Amino acid sequence: RSASLYDARSASLYDARSTSLYDARSTSLYDARSASLYDARSTSLYDARSTSLYDARSASLYDVRSASLYDARSASLYDARSASLYDARSASPYDARSASLYDARSASLYDARSASLYDARSASLYDARSASLYDARSTSLYDVRSASLYDTRSASPYDARSTSLYDARSASPYDARSASLYDARSASLYDARSASLYDARSTSL
Repeated sequence: RSASLYDARSASLYDARSTSLYDARSTSLYDARSASLYDARSTSLYDARSTSLYDARSASLYDVRSASLYDARSASLYDARSASLYDARSASPYDARSASLYDARSASLYDARSASLYDARSASLYDARSASLYDARSTSLYDVRSASLYDTRSASPYDARSTSLYDARSASPYDARSASLYDARSASLYDARSASLYDARSTSL
Protein backbone atom coordinates (compact mmCIF):
# COMPACT_ATOMS: atom_id res chain seq x y z
CA ARG A 1 0.00 0.00 0.00
CA SER A 2 2.69 2.42 0.96
CA ALA A 3 5.17 0.93 -1.53
CA SER A 4 7.88 1.37 1.08
CA LEU A 5 10.83 -0.84 1.93
CA TYR A 6 12.51 -0.88 5.34
CA ASP A 7 15.98 -2.36 5.93
CA ALA A 8 16.64 -3.21 9.57
CA ARG A 9 20.38 -3.63 9.12
CA SER A 10 21.02 -0.19 7.68
CA ALA A 11 17.99 1.27 9.46
CA SER A 12 16.90 2.81 6.19
CA LEU A 13 13.43 3.32 4.73
CA TYR A 14 12.75 3.67 1.00
CA ASP A 15 9.47 4.97 -0.38
CA ALA A 16 8.90 4.15 -4.05
CA ARG A 17 6.07 6.63 -4.50
CA SER A 18 7.98 9.67 -3.36
CA THR A 19 11.32 8.14 -4.47
CA SER A 20 12.75 9.10 -1.09
CA LEU A 21 15.22 7.25 1.10
CA TYR A 22 15.42 7.86 4.84
CA ASP A 23 18.39 6.75 6.95
CA ALA A 24 17.60 6.61 10.67
CA ARG A 25 21.23 6.36 11.76
CA SER A 26 22.43 9.51 10.01
CA THR A 27 18.94 11.06 10.23
CA SER A 28 19.23 11.95 6.55
CA LEU A 29 16.52 11.95 3.89
CA TYR A 30 17.32 11.65 0.17
CA ASP A 31 14.81 12.53 -2.54
CA ALA A 32 15.65 11.12 -5.97
CA ARG A 33 13.21 13.36 -7.87
CA SER A 34 14.61 16.67 -6.67
CA ALA A 35 18.07 15.16 -6.15
CA SER A 36 18.13 16.72 -2.69
CA LEU A 37 19.55 15.42 0.57
CA TYR A 38 18.29 16.60 3.96
CA ASP A 39 20.17 16.04 7.21
CA ALA A 40 18.03 16.45 10.33
CA ARG A 41 20.97 16.67 12.74
CA SER A 42 22.71 19.58 11.06
CA THR A 43 19.39 20.89 9.66
CA SER A 44 21.08 21.21 6.28
CA LEU A 45 19.63 20.61 2.83
CA TYR A 46 21.79 19.82 -0.20
CA ASP A 47 20.48 20.13 -3.75
CA ALA A 48 22.60 18.25 -6.29
CA ARG A 49 21.04 19.97 -9.32
CA SER A 50 21.81 23.52 -8.26
CA THR A 51 24.85 22.34 -6.24
CA SER A 52 23.61 24.43 -3.32
CA LEU A 53 23.69 23.70 0.40
CA TYR A 54 21.23 25.33 2.79
CA ASP A 55 21.73 25.40 6.56
CA ALA A 56 18.57 26.20 8.54
CA ARG A 57 20.39 26.93 11.82
CA SER A 58 22.67 29.64 10.49
CA ALA A 59 20.17 30.61 7.75
CA SER A 60 22.99 30.44 5.22
CA LEU A 61 23.02 29.20 1.63
CA TYR A 62 26.21 27.99 -0.05
CA ASP A 63 26.50 27.54 -3.82
CA VAL A 64 29.32 25.24 -4.95
CA ARG A 65 29.31 26.44 -8.58
CA SER A 66 29.75 30.13 -7.89
CA ALA A 67 31.60 29.47 -4.61
CA SER A 68 29.34 32.02 -2.94
CA LEU A 69 27.86 32.00 0.55
CA TYR A 70 24.70 33.92 1.44
CA ASP A 71 23.75 34.66 5.05
CA ALA A 72 20.10 35.62 5.48
CA ARG A 73 20.54 36.95 9.02
CA SER A 74 23.20 39.52 8.23
CA ALA A 75 21.96 39.88 4.62
CA SER A 76 25.53 39.44 3.41
CA LEU A 77 26.87 37.61 0.36
CA TYR A 78 30.45 36.33 0.22
CA ASP A 79 32.09 35.32 -3.07
CA ALA A 80 35.21 33.18 -2.61
CA ARG A 81 36.40 33.63 -6.21
CA SER A 82 36.58 37.40 -6.19
CA ALA A 83 37.17 37.48 -2.41
CA SER A 84 34.42 40.06 -2.11
CA LEU A 85 31.79 40.51 0.59
CA TYR A 86 28.52 42.35 -0.10
CA ASP A 87 26.27 43.62 2.68
CA ALA A 88 22.72 44.32 1.49
CA ARG A 89 21.77 46.33 4.58
CA SER A 90 24.50 48.93 4.28
CA ALA A 91 24.69 48.46 0.48
CA SER A 92 28.46 48.18 0.72
CA PRO A 93 30.73 45.61 -0.99
CA TYR A 94 34.15 44.80 0.46
CA ASP A 95 36.98 43.50 -1.73
CA ALA A 96 39.63 41.60 0.23
CA ARG A 97 42.16 41.63 -2.62
CA SER A 98 42.33 45.37 -3.03
CA ALA A 99 41.33 45.94 0.63
CA SER A 100 38.75 48.46 -0.53
CA LEU A 101 35.25 49.14 0.75
CA TYR A 102 32.59 50.90 -1.35
CA ASP A 103 29.47 52.40 0.19
CA ALA A 104 26.70 52.92 -2.36
CA ARG A 105 24.62 55.15 -0.08
CA SER A 106 27.30 57.76 0.53
CA ALA A 107 29.01 56.99 -2.81
CA SER A 108 32.34 56.74 -1.02
CA LEU A 109 35.26 54.37 -1.56
CA TYR A 110 37.72 53.56 1.22
CA ASP A 111 41.11 51.96 0.51
CA ALA A 112 42.71 50.39 3.58
CA ARG A 113 46.14 50.06 1.99
CA SER A 114 46.62 53.72 1.17
CA ALA A 115 44.32 54.81 4.02
CA SER A 116 42.47 57.05 1.58
CA LEU A 117 38.77 57.87 1.32
CA TYR A 118 37.19 59.02 -1.95
CA ASP A 119 33.78 60.67 -2.08
CA ALA A 120 32.20 60.61 -5.54
CA ARG A 121 29.52 63.18 -4.69
CA SER A 122 31.89 65.95 -3.62
CA ALA A 123 34.71 64.61 -5.84
CA SER A 124 37.06 64.84 -2.87
CA LEU A 125 39.88 62.53 -1.81
CA TYR A 126 41.11 62.33 1.79
CA ASP A 127 44.43 60.73 2.72
CA ALA A 128 44.68 59.78 6.39
CA ARG A 129 48.45 59.27 6.30
CA SER A 130 49.35 62.74 5.10
CA ALA A 131 46.17 64.24 6.61
CA SER A 132 45.48 65.96 3.30
CA LEU A 133 42.18 66.58 1.52
CA TYR A 134 41.99 67.10 -2.25
CA ASP A 135 38.92 68.59 -3.92
CA ALA A 136 38.79 67.88 -7.66
CA ARG A 137 36.09 70.48 -8.37
CA SER A 138 37.99 73.45 -6.95
CA THR A 139 41.37 71.77 -7.66
CA SER A 140 42.44 72.66 -4.12
CA LEU A 141 44.54 70.64 -1.69
CA TYR A 142 44.20 71.14 2.06
CA ASP A 143 46.77 69.89 4.57
CA VAL A 144 45.40 69.50 8.10
CA ARG A 145 48.82 69.26 9.77
CA SER A 146 50.27 72.48 8.39
CA ALA A 147 46.85 74.15 8.09
CA SER A 148 47.74 75.15 4.54
CA LEU A 149 45.54 75.27 1.46
CA TYR A 150 46.95 75.01 -2.07
CA ASP A 151 44.95 75.90 -5.16
CA THR A 152 46.32 74.37 -8.39
CA ARG A 153 44.36 76.75 -10.64
CA SER A 154 45.82 79.95 -9.22
CA ALA A 155 49.02 78.19 -8.12
CA SER A 156 48.73 79.87 -4.73
CA PRO A 157 49.18 78.25 -1.29
CA TYR A 158 47.53 79.76 1.78
CA ASP A 159 48.91 79.21 5.28
CA ALA A 160 46.31 79.71 8.01
CA ARG A 161 48.89 79.80 10.81
CA SER A 162 50.97 82.66 9.42
CA THR A 163 47.95 84.14 7.56
CA SER A 164 50.13 84.45 4.46
CA LEU A 165 49.19 83.83 0.85
CA TYR A 166 51.81 83.18 -1.82
CA ASP A 167 51.09 83.43 -5.53
CA ALA A 168 53.62 81.50 -7.63
CA ARG A 169 52.60 83.17 -10.90
CA SER A 170 53.32 86.72 -9.77
CA ALA A 171 55.96 85.54 -7.27
CA SER A 172 54.38 87.72 -4.58
CA PRO A 173 53.58 86.74 -0.97
CA TYR A 174 50.82 88.55 0.94
CA ASP A 175 50.72 88.75 4.74
CA ALA A 176 47.27 89.48 6.17
CA ARG A 177 48.58 90.34 9.64
CA SER A 178 50.90 93.13 8.55
CA ALA A 179 48.77 93.87 5.46
CA SER A 180 51.95 93.91 3.38
CA LEU A 181 52.58 92.58 -0.11
CA TYR A 182 56.05 91.77 -1.43
CA ASP A 183 56.77 91.37 -5.14
CA ALA A 184 59.98 89.44 -5.83
CA ARG A 185 60.11 90.46 -9.49
CA SER A 186 60.20 94.20 -8.87
CA ALA A 187 61.76 93.76 -5.41
CA SER A 188 59.10 96.06 -3.98
CA LEU A 189 57.20 95.91 -0.70
CA TYR A 190 53.78 97.51 -0.29
CA ASP A 191 52.29 98.23 3.13
CA ALA A 192 48.53 98.83 3.06
CA ARG A 193 48.35 100.26 6.57
CA SER A 194 50.82 103.08 6.00
CA ALA A 195 49.99 103.21 2.28
CA SER A 196 53.73 103.15 1.55
CA LEU A 197 55.67 101.40 -1.20
CA TYR A 198 59.34 100.47 -0.78
CA ASP A 199 61.56 99.60 -3.74
CA ALA A 200 64.71 97.69 -2.79
CA ARG A 201 66.42 98.31 -6.12
CA SER A 202 66.27 102.08 -5.95
CA THR A 203 66.15 102.08 -2.13
CA SER A 204 63.23 104.51 -2.36
CA LEU A 205 60.16 104.70 -0.15
